[in-house]
Amino acid sequence: MLKINNSQVLKFKEHFVSDFENELLIHVQTYFQGHYQMIGNDGIRKTIRYCFEKCKQYKFTTKRNICLYLNNMLMLGSNFDDDPQYPWGRTILKDVKFKDSVRHIDDISSNAMEVFEAFAGKDNNHINRFLLGITQQKDKLFQGLRNANLKLNTEILEDWFPQKYNTIKEQNIQKMVHAGYHLSEKYGISKSSNIAIYIFLMYTGGSGFDTDPQFSTINEILNGDLDEDQKGTVLFDKTIEMIQLFLK
Repeated sequence: MLKINNSQVLKFKEHFVSDFENELLIHVQTYFQGHYQMIGNDGIRKTIRYCFEKCKQYKFTTKRNICLYLNNMLMLGSNFDDDPQYPWGRTILKDVKFKDSVRHIDDISSNAMEVFEAFAGKDNNHINRFLLGITQQKDKLFQGLRNANLKLNTEILEDWFPQKYNTIKEQNIQKMVHAGYHLSEKYGISKSSNIAIYIFLMYTGGSGFDTDPQFSTINEILNGDLDEDQKGTVLFDKTIEMIQLFLK
């Protein structure tokens, strides 16, 4: 009788995961070309592995369900499940009424697609205009953030990307801003001008951008030894650089 020991089973699982990771990499190259251009092969692989961890947490195990979850991460940010901009994410994922993982991921994905399409616009016109505007008027944006006090006024967020602001809703934007004031403290950011930059990055890339493998270079800056003002400037410059790669 043929016997398979534990080490052979482990090797089989590793081989299966590696093959599936390659399949997902091709999926991203095909359908999310901007993301691939922005973060490259290694960054996409890190994001896929992060997706595996998330799916394990939420008990999504089939190839279809994992692929759908990855799509949601790429549209809304890898930590959309805990983002105050998308409170429905946490609500649905924690809803115990779902016994069928297919219905569960379909509910999450339909919400994600509806929200993304609302602020991205037809053929991504709104979001591309927003990103292009950032790169073309980066000095104006940087100065505006330097002068902003987002704790009292989120007008700058609405001015630069009104479609997203109106989709997300004022109360959720305010929750994101409140979270940003606390999250930025971890990285030695305390001045309103630098907090404004941090919050703008939350608004653009997702509230959990600081631990998102899609933005690992941003994480390195946040955890680096730069002083606060240098950190704010370098964060902004790196974001512009990444957006330019995305739009290529």
